[in-house]
Amino acid sequence: MRLRRSNVQHLIHPRGPMPEIKELGRVQVDTSVRMLTIREVIERIGVCKTTIYAMIRDHQFPKPIRLRARSSRWLESEIADWCRAQIQRRDEGG
Repeated sequence: MRLRRSNVQHLIHPRGPMPEIKELGRVQVDTSVRMLTIREVIERIGVCKTTIYAMIRDHQFPKPIRLRARSSRWLESEIADWCRAQIQRRDEGG
């Protein structure tokens, strides 16, 4: 049986698109938040790991969220904001 795109969408979630904020009991969870690994951050901003951690140390880059002792993630929104700030700083001549 060949599946059409509409059939595939139905298989993904039969009740349509998922809402960005779900209510689980009394707690609301924002499912639009995306966390990035160090590799993803490196890929997005084009600098090495050492440079990222040096910028964090110098308060020039967003701090990661520690999930475990050896696991950190960055909020995608904070990385995007940092990139926009760099562009604005460049455009203002700073």
